[in-house]
Amino acid sequence: MKTYFFTTKGVVKAVDGVNLIIRKGESVGLVGESGSGKSTIGLSIIRLIPFPGRIIDGEIKFHDENLLEKSEKEIRQIRGSKIGMCFQDPLTYLNPVISVGGQIAECIEAHRDINKKESMKEAINMLELVNISDPMERAKDYPFQLSGGMRQRVMIALAISCNPELFIADEPTTAVDVIVQRQILELLRDLKNELNMSLLLITHDIGIVAELCDKVAVMYAGRIVEFGDAETIFPSKSSRHAIHPYTTDLLNSIPQLDKKSQNLVSIKGVVPDMINPPSGCRFHPRCPYVIDLCIEKNPELIEIESGHLVACHLSDLLLKEEAK
Repeated sequence: MKTYFFTTKGVVKAVDGVNLIIRKGESVGLVGESGSGKSTIGLSIIRLIPFPGRIIDGEIKFHDENLLEKSEKEIRQIRGSKIGMCFQDPLTYLNPVISVGGQIAECIEAHRDINKKESMKEAINMLELVNISDPMERAKDYPFQLSGGMRQRVMIALAISCNPELFIADEPTTAVDVIVQRQILELLRDLKNELNMSLLLITHDIGIVAELCDKVAVMYAGRIVEFGDAETIFPSKSSRHAIHPYTTDLLNSIPQLDKKSQNLVSIKGVVPDMINPPSGCRFHPRCPYVIDLCIEKNPELIEIESGHLVACHLSDLLLKEEAK
């Protein structure tokens, strides 16, 4: 799939050839630096790309049907009912002049044959499901009356109100404190198991993905550079062997709490300009292993072992290094 933004300064190649599979009941974490195209993938799936963006190539398959071929009326029936999305800034996406209960009830009415009284009852049940205390009273509140953590729970309740098969959570713990972050993560885990949903978790926080997800897709400059099981990639697992240099740099940049004194590690260089991205492998200007082939040719995402895919010309060599 390719999603570009056609601006006055040039074409921003936000998502430039991504192939991602999410199976039923599976949780997949999509990680990467800010600006790598993660949120654009989520918005592309539900066809909510803002102007001047456009999906220019590829397919988005859901139950073997291409969502890009659906009419606007058809996609509205899918969006919110079969595919739900929780956005990273609830205050922006929640309507400020409608009560939170009313917004959830409105979504339920749009997708189910149900009257206003019953839809409001369901909305209150949704607020209770996401562990909001006194849900009957909170349903009467407006978004500005709620804390950041409660607004995020309302967004989750709105996204799951019609029991979707796929739930997309875009930075669900942004701008909340550590305690609320923990509560939201536990909530997402419980809801996924209780409702048997598939989950796409979009975040820059690798620790969240390690704790919550079955599989991990690492994204850099509009492309997925590594994909595999969480048990394979993350450093908390004994079998860890992340291969792509960008993935290993991300993992090395995480502070280790078990070390009393350490220097913080950063990834050298800067995120590339997506109007004029680097040739070949887009990570090559920052990569310590760069060779001429990296500059000349874009590496394909290939399976180097069962379920573990890497887009790197030196993957075989790096795999051997990791094994030492």
